Amino acid sequence: MIAAGLPECEAGQLKGEKVAALKGGKFHNALAYQLMNVSSGPCRVGGVPRLDFWFPPERSHSTTPSACPNSEDELFKPRPSGWIDLAAGESAHFLVGATRYNTEKGPWRQICDVVEKVVLTLREGQTLTLPFGVGTCARLTISAWREGKYDGDAMNVGYEKSVAERGEKALPRQCATPDFSKLGRPMMLEPWGDLQFGLSVAEERIPLGQPAMLHLWIDNTSDKEASVMTCMTLDIFWAGGFDLYDAYGHRVLKKKQWEPREKPGGAEENPGQLCLGGWVCGRNFPIRIPAHTCMNGAAEPGGYDFNRNLLMYYDLPPGKYYVVPRTSKTDTNNCREVVPKLDPATLRDKLAISIEQN
Repeated sequence: MIAAGLPECEAGQLKGEKVAALKGGKFHNALAYQLMNVSSGPCRVGGVPRLDFWFPPERSHSTTPSACPNSEDELFKPRPSGWIDLAAGESAHFLVGATRYNTEKGPWRQICDVVEKVVLTLREGQTLTLPFGVGTCARLTISAWREGKYDGDAMNVGYEKSVAERGEKALPRQCATPDFSKLGRPMMLEPWGDLQFGLSVAEERIPLGQPAMLHLWIDNTSDKEASVMTCMTLDIFWAGGFDLYDAYGHRVLKKKQWEPREKPGGAEENPGQLCLGGWVCGRNFPIRIPAHTCMNGAAEPGGYDFNRNLLMYYDLPPGKYYVVPRTSKTDTNNCREVVPKLDPATLRDKLAISIEQN
């Protein structure tokens, strides 16, 4: 779930067409579909399109297999899955890979019946019917929605070049020396007095359902020992020190118990503001940070204070996400401003995590 999202597109808002048919030999095709928002108001599409394959009801036909969602196909590669905002006149596209059995060799020589039409289901069961025209009884792959008109870049050659270069800022000297193979390279946040926090992930690509661990780094740049409190410093940081955004710049909402939905006193919810409310500590003691030391949880990667599983706070379907530090200050009501949507270009130097379908 994302903050302050647009309504999902209705069938009457979209005009769809098949814009490309790619061939991978006799027994494999990929079809590209493009849908434009032809209404006067904005809406959104996202995730993997829900498709049903239509045959005349009076005719028997070969079985259509379950789709492989946003998986790699011989003719196209997956892109991040997330919500795509469509202003009036803007488009999004997706691809469908259709594989048939090889009828010339191999143990399976079943002939696949041609699918005449594909039915796209949108919000509240509304549908759009699109042409198909090939068989797909051996394997079916459906990409996630992709931003913009179909760009002819099914294998992501140009797309990967455009996102490959993420600007990596220089690290503080003490945090640049550890071996990053265990916890990953940290993204450092704005300094807080003599202390500077950072966050890292050991692996950017995480299988769906596996722990998505964030690791905390604390750099003490001063000549004196410093300390942080386990609850009043670290727990509060984990609860409100950063936000998660999807690949298209939407802020991802936390689970209900971690995402207060109204202001103190029951005032109207504001998607651009979060209020932590009261904070009660049952465990609060100091952790000492020696002078000129960058401390992290390498000694205990699963330990509680310096490591947290993002799945504790978020429900994360497959897709790419970015950890973005919060820079606004809390007010007297323990509230702070948050940004419901960011320009995706500003996320390139942020800490990235990809949740991938098994």
